[in-house]
Amino acid sequence: GLRHVEFISNPFHFLINNVPIYIKGASQVSMDYFPDRMHSPHEVRWMIDSAKASNFNIIRIWGGGMYMTDYFYEYADS
Repeated sequence: GLRHVEFISNPFHFLINNVPIYIKGASQVSMDYFPDRMHSPHEVRWMIDSAKASNFNIIRIWGGGMYMTDYFYEYADS
């Protein structure tokens, strides 16, 4: 788990539990106007698999959008 998080500006990186980590990722906004399509397992897998193929190690969930389902977090954890 996260016990210590510190931002280092030069060179740009974070210390996570005192380990330097360069974070590469994106912000996730609503995937579709219709929540049933946004939360389909197929769409969730596509988004997370695409992020992994892009070597992302973080996805920030935008707070102004719709909440993601438990499936999203379970698949991301896998």
